[in-house]
Amino acid sequence: MEPLSRGKKIVIISVVGLLILALIIFLILYFKDKATAPIIDETAPPPKVEVSVEDKGLLLAPMTQEEVQSASLKIVASMFAEKFGTFSSDSDYVGLQELLPLTTSGLSTWIQGTYIPKLRIDHDPRGYFYRITAQSPVVNIMTLTEKSAKVEVTVQREENSGADATMLSFLQKLTLEMIKIGDNWYVDGAYWQTR
Repeated sequence: MEPLSRGKKIVIISVVGLLILALIIFLILYFKDKATAPIIDETAPPPKVEVSVEDKGLLLAPMTQEEVQSASLKIVASMFAEKFGTFSSDSDYVGLQELLPLTTSGLSTWIQGTYIPKLRIDHDPRGYFYRITAQSPVVNIMTLTEKSAKVEVTVQREENSGADATMLSFLQKLTLEMIKIGDNWYVDGAYWQTR
């Protein structure tokens, strides 16, 4: 066997040195992770969480039946007011038809037989453009029993009308008479107050 040249010896020593250095770095990192990792006793019971008297006020109490009833009533009233107060001559008042599932049969008959025909006369789709929109941020329950309620909704309305489509913004109150059938609230009467 032929003796190794000086260049080959340097290469072999460098490679062995790099391997030893890599092994040392690996061992340091391996044992460092082991030393800093927390030891978890999986058989130990979970720690108890202490709740101070101040924190107990933050816990939410379950809603009472009356609170649930009021909340569902307000949701139906708000949805109804926004749909009832929003329509357009271009859409032929189709949005008002979407109200019918929220109404009693008496109010449904009035909307289809009286209210929509009157709007078609007052704001003829073949005439000038007319649109009114409504948002109902405030719902006030005036009276509430187990099966009936009277609700006042404050509605923010915006009206566009005429050839120049000028916009008018105003607040208007809507009084709703509601009845409960089964578990659901239905609107039985709707009365706009004058602006």
